Amino acid sequence: MSVVDLPRKNILYERKVDLSECEKQYLWRASDGRYWIEEIQRLGEYARFSDIFGGTVFVYGDAEIRLPVIDLGENIIDSSCYYVRADGTIHILSVEKLADFTHFADIFGVHLTPMQPEYAKQLFSGVVVDYETRGTGYVEIRYRTSLDNVIYGTWKNISEAQFTGRYVEIAVLPRSVDGIGTVGVRSVSVTIDVPDIEEIIEKIPLKPERKRIRYKRKFAEVRSVALYTQDENGQQAISNIIEQTNEYVDMCILNAEGNMISGLLQKAVIRGY
Repeated sequence: MSVVDLPRKNILYERKVDLSECEKQYLWRASDGRYWIEEIQRLGEYARFSDIFGGTVFVYGDAEIRLPVIDLGENIIDSSCYYVRADGTIHILSVEKLADFTHFADIFGVHLTPMQPEYAKQLFSGVVVDYETRGTGYVEIRYRTSLDNVIYGTWKNISEAQFTGRYVEIAVLPRSVDGIGTVGVRSVSVTIDVPDIEEIIEKIPLKPERKRIRYKRKFAEVRSVALYTQDENGQQAISNIIEQTNEYVDMCILNAEGNMISGLLQKAVIRGY
């Protein structure tokens, strides 16, 4: 059963969870691998004394499977909060801007305040639970998020598919409608998307040689690089991508004979996530 099933875009996280590694409450494992809600067995746990007669067996109403915490990594910091130096290292921007200083020289020797990093929005594109019911039952899914894996927000229903945060904890809740029907969970799969990132780089002079263009944004995966170039006469030139990575693109421009020439990279459009 797909609890959430949205179009797949930029897959940041995708995994089928090993239920044996999960924390479980009031569940037992059957020979077919499914985890079923445990039955109430002790006399004191029946709602009424008469419930022990007549063969009716009740199940717990607060069974739970707690999945291991998902760490989405540092790449999900919003790109407006940092810049990437030429050596590829990431640095958080400061709260202060150049316009805040009366004179350019005033910026030297001043202690700058780092910006509080914000996290890009993520999206549950798939939370799929394989389960079976006997009688009337269902599965509810909740999650909560954290920036530091210490302080977590409130639990939310998975229908609120968009979220922010680096760490995600998911709880699968098998439930009986009437206290008699039961649920057996066999597997859980989780897929998380992130939105597209686009970077535009403009006006880069080119010599008749290989030129490395480093991205200013941090990409987990670059999907496409579009180059718009011209020769020294202002005419459209043939652009050639020599090497493309998630950090840079090596390129040059060619004449009709296939030789490298000088010119201008008018614009490069990099798309990915």
